[in-house]
Amino acid sequence: MQGVLKAGAVGYLLKDSACEELIQAVCSVARGDVYLSPRISASVIDGLKSGQGDEDSKSLTTREREVLQAVAEGKSTKQIALDLGVSGKTVETHRRALMKKLDIFSVAELTKYAIRHGLTALE
Repeated sequence: MQGVLKAGAVGYLLKDSACEELIQAVCSVARGDVYLSPRISASVIDGLKSGQGDEDSKSLTTREREVLQAVAEGKSTKQIALDLGVSGKTVETHRRALMKKLDIFSVAELTKYAIRHGLTALE
């Protein structure tokens, strides 16, 4: 949850939120406020107070985070290389390093990790 906020989210609702809460959240965000579902706000505040964070994702380099985000967005190795101005081999090296660091064995798992840690969002 904290990763989502760090990534820039300004509103967060639970899947089972009522329509009224959705309307309240949209209006709140439209006014420039941040909206957190009341059912999770206490746990978010507790996590911030205790300094809990995404320890695994903190150990990633900036370039690894960029590659992870691009992979999670479904970009090809060639496209990532073009976007970052590096070779395809460099992208593959970063991807292997990510998988080793995070003990992940597939692109699907990398994508799930990126979403869970707020490094990318579902669209």
